Amino acid sequence: MKHTGFQKLFFSRTRRSTFIQYFLSYFVLFSVLLLGFYFILRNQVSEFYFEKLENEASAGLEQVAEVLNDDLASINHIQNAIGSNVELILFHHDNTPWNQYLAFQELDKYALGNRFIDSVVYLDKFQQTVLSTRRQVEYRDGIFYIYDEEDSVAFHMEEESQDAPYQLVYVSNGASDYLIYYPGGDTNSNYSVFFIINEQELAQIMKNALSEEIISMVLLAPPDNRVVTGANLSALEPYFAVSTDETEDSHGNSIDLDKTEEAKTSLKISLHVQSGLFGDFSMAALISNEVLLTQMNTAFRNTYLALLLLGIIGMCVVVLGMRYTFLPLHKLTKAIVKSPNFRQGYVDQLNQAFSDTMTENQSLRAKTNKYRLAMQKSILSSIVSGSQFDTGDDLHSIDRFFDMEPDNHIVALQMKSMKTALPSGEIVRFFNESLPGTDSCIILEAQGNTAVFLLNYTGTEEHKDEALHVLMDDLFAQNGYYSAVSNGSASPLDIPFLYENALLASNYWEQAPVVSYNEISPETDVQSTHSYPYEKLEKLASLLKNQDFKTADLQLQELFHLVDSASSRGSSLPDFFVRCVLIDVLTTIVNSMNQMNIKFKVYRDLYFETLYLCRSCPYHEAEQQIKANAEKFLDVFENELANKSITSSQIRQMIEEQYTSPDFSISNIADSFDVSVAYVSYLFKNETGENVSDYVWNLRLEKAKDLLLTTDMSVDNISVSVGYVSTSSFRRKFKQDTGLTPSQFRTKAAS
Repeated sequence: MKHTGFQKLFFSRTRRSTFIQYFLSYFVLFSVLLLGFYFILRNQVSEFYFEKLENEASAGLEQVAEVLNDDLASINHIQNAIGSNVELILFHHDNTPWNQYLAFQELDKYALGNRFIDSVVYLDKFQQTVLSTRRQVEYRDGIFYIYDEEDSVAFHMEEESQDAPYQLVYVSNGASDYLIYYPGGDTNSNYSVFFIINEQELAQIMKNALSEEIISMVLLAPPDNRVVTGANLSALEPYFAVSTDETEDSHGNSIDLDKTEEAKTSLKISLHVQSGLFGDFSMAALISNEVLLTQMNTAFRNTYLALLLLGIIGMCVVVLGMRYTFLPLHKLTKAIVKSPNFRQGYVDQLNQAFSDTMTENQSLRAKTNKYRLAMQKSILSSIVSGSQFDTGDDLHSIDRFFDMEPDNHIVALQMKSMKTALPSGEIVRFFNESLPGTDSCIILEAQGNTAVFLLNYTGTEEHKDEALHVLMDDLFAQNGYYSAVSNGSASPLDIPFLYENALLASNYWEQAPVVSYNEISPETDVQSTHSYPYEKLEKLASLLKNQDFKTADLQLQELFHLVDSASSRGSSLPDFFVRCVLIDVLTTIVNSMNQMNIKFKVYRDLYFETLYLCRSCPYHEAEQQIKANAEKFLDVFENELANKSITSSQIRQMIEEQYTSPDFSISNIADSFDVSVAYVSYLFKNETGENVSDYVWNLRLEKAKDLLLTTDMSVDNISVSVGYVSTSSFRRKFKQDTGLTPSQFRTKAAS
């Protein structure tokens, strides 16, 4: 019987002995290294997580402080309302029993309306009368006495209010204590108000902020860090500066901050103090690392022996996992990456491919917009070149009209000579010399004694229309030339609109030799047929982005109706208007398709054919073909999206399969279906009414609840099992939704 190499190794005693020796030597070395790794990691992780716990404690203190600050801010509003309360004003002028009863009822409404107020105390300075909603309060010799049965605590408001307005004050006589909020700084000499704070409500807020690690939280009063109120005060007894009897309440004891460093050195417990709150008050949180250390010891102990078995199982899992991870990634890379580079990782190659696609899309949009601008400039050049009449104009000056700078002020100007032929060339030279060096003037039309000019005026004057009007007045005074000036615009696409307004203004030459459209526009109700449809084009782009093709088709018909109306006028400038609108419609559709990652090669031939028709063919000849091509564009757009689109059920299925992975995100879905993140969000929200992130969290929350109720897994392990690497983030979000920490949820369910 022949044996394989492995069998020979197994059945050979010498080789088997050698194999065992090597195995044991490496196993011992591995075990020593693992133990060393355990102790080093335990120490490092303990320090790291203890620092993290301190940060969480600080965040918890800030949250409680913010709640207290918000509630105190609401008390400020109550104080303002008290000042304008009618019943209290009447009580000030007449403190009869009836008015006193009404005033008390009003104060009680304020106290009942705010959870943070234990009692409202109102002093009528004129009558020296005190109203208190819950506590018995007396006012003698400038001092308030707050009674608890037969015991009283003194509060000297005038001394406390000298420091700063809006302050907390802690008063105590050893047996009773009160936390008082005094909104000082009022200038009203008729009354004073202060509020006794509900310490039990504040303690409840602190109790809600406790967790397995944050075991106690208190509010400390100056100057000796005396405990005002808090949660789980018994845990703070080691930090009290003065020992108390077992029957004595923890309230009123002072905290010895020097003891905090002694406890911290053990890496088990620490008192985190945040000072400077509400004046000189402080808040302290007692945090414990003991739960973490216990969990770590248990985890490492259970993991140590399992690592050997896991190593073997891990190899099998790797081989099996490659079938479901590496091989699909390999196939996806071969399908997407044009020239695979096996020296580079597949993920990097895919990222590069997606990056190249985005760059290509941006380049295509830039080229499309460049074509659009070049076509519109070329159309205007063809109009101007037929109207120069040997003026010596440089057609390159047309470029200045397409700078699209906000300081551009393009106007159309019609001039007429009543006696002789109008010297158009001399007038152009006059404007070029009169206007700043970067400005330009070209002739749109010239015939006999009439001509229409186009000016690009970028002067620094605030009122450029007035400056042009003065210039036209000078021309009339010198040569007798009548002028009609249009309104101004920064966009060359408004040139037909400006041309039309200049002609409209020339109808008023009988009233004045120099007429501005801005002067006569209130007197005319003529509607322009060449106002550029910026809003309609933006609406078309928005409809295409939202894939509302039915409404987009109606918007497209409106634009064609506008083009048809303008083309019927038959002159060169309406033709410029028509062609610019057509090119912008084409550009809007193409850019929208590009944004949805539709390949340019799908509609390339249709694009160049339509661009040629819009640029070079008379509209009345190419009208039907242009409209038909526009409909084809919408059909291609809709069909391509239908072929590549995903459904919400597909998204939901992918989420339910992968939501427990810490690396899972909405970008994983978008990458898997080769669509944008925005499209995935839009599709899922549109069809389900729920955000992807909310849906994922609800799945994780239900999974976490199930593990808490049916297993004895630690909270940290459950956090990782549902996709959260940061346990603190998981705890915070769990409590935000359920009102309980994970541990409290498990305990409550068990009871």
